[in-house]
Amino acid sequence: MSREKIDWSTFSDDMGALDLFGTTLRRSMGYDSYTARTRFKARALTDMFELSTSEVMAIDGGSTGGNGSARYGFKARIIGENSPHSFIPDPCDPSLLIDENATYRQIALHTTFLSNTADSGENVTRGDIVVVEVDRSDHSYDLEYGRFVSVSSHEAPTSGSATAECSSLVNLVGNWGGPTNHVGSAQTIAPVGKDGASGPVPYTQTQCSFAAVPRPTIPSLSYREWGIIYQALKPLFDFIGAKEGGYDSCNRGNAGDTPRSKCKTMFGKPISEMTVGEIKGLQAARRVMAVGKMQWIPSTFKSSTRAAGISDSTVFSPTVQNAVGAYLMMGRRKWLGGYILGIHDQECLAAFEIAFEWASLPMPAPGAWLDGKYNSLRTSKKYNMQTVPRGSTAYMNLRAGKNAAHRSAEEVAAAINNARNSIRANPEAVALLATKGITIG
Repeated sequence: MSREKIDWSTFSDDMGALDLFGTTLRRSMGYDSYTARTRFKARALTDMFELSTSEVMAIDGGSTGGNGSARYGFKARIIGENSPHSFIPDPCDPSLLIDENATYRQIALHTTFLSNTADSGENVTRGDIVVVEVDRSDHSYDLEYGRFVSVSSHEAPTSGSATAECSSLVNLVGNWGGPTNHVGSAQTIAPVGKDGASGPVPYTQTQCSFAAVPRPTIPSLSYREWGIIYQALKPLFDFIGAKEGGYDSCNRGNAGDTPRSKCKTMFGKPISEMTVGEIKGLQAARRVMAVGKMQWIPSTFKSSTRAAGISDSTVFSPTVQNAVGAYLMMGRRKWLGGYILGIHDQECLAAFEIAFEWASLPMPAPGAWLDGKYNSLRTSKKYNMQTVPRGSTAYMNLRAGKNAAHRSAEEVAAAINNARNSIRANPEAVALLATKGITIG
């Protein structure tokens, strides 16, 4: 029996019934290609590096330093047929011809594997083939963190031509030093939750100018069409949701102030079982602030559900949340949507917009650089973005000490560029957008 929850109200018309019938046929012929497998071979993409105390505590409650032994980890890509990492661009692919900074961004998307013991154990360096484990849940894997088991073989990436094996790894800074900035000095990946720790700005102020790029035109889509876009960009939504919340999450104004179980207790049922109208009523009465996986606040909840064609009587199920989330990302934040679709090439603008929408994601450049449409945020007494540095949440001054960025600016840039590649690799999304006059490829 399938363990996936399906919102029956989604299939209340003839088109929905056909969708359900087609899904039933596809799943009846499907199979699990991994057969409950949790151990894989992987290629190390970085040298083994020491984890800070805060990083280890955040990952598994362990400690390092003081009387404890150091803990180590490294980034790696699972290799072989049907790799769980197959949806992420391969930093070792010579056809990509990427630069050093882009290589780091792609590496940042991969799993961090931790040593099983509290010491370095077998030393791992970039290029090595290793045996690793990841946790499995139903038909998916936790690809944020995994466990290092052993070294299968020590390998050295080949330098020289672009076709040499993993030549992109040869000259990277050791010990996960992070990307280099535009003048070549080392830039450290920000520790989780440390505002303002992302290092030098890799963009010029011109590359971050909203005044220099016309507002992109994003096509109007139906509820089901936004669902197609969501599927194409699911890795980016999962990246955001991991730090924002789940389908039943809520808060009353500050991140973490209302555990998920308390939401259900307070309102009698979980967020994903409420109607859109019920949620609007709770927000209007100020009983709840942000809701759902993408943490919609009252203003964005009203505008997003309306634009996605969702009525007040519709249950705010996971399927509905996914479609409304796709509008929020692509239709409301148009410079973000425009970058993902290739309408413009200014990565900094996309990263600014994603930071404005989700407080857990950091600013890609100083708030003092804002101009054009967002100049008012820079000068606003409420937000005072004139003082917000790169790497901090855009809302650090709105609720001082109660909001913090939980990703590095480098991780966000890598996730956005992965989304740009993902939508081009999704035939259904490409075909849909072509009918709306947007050609991507």
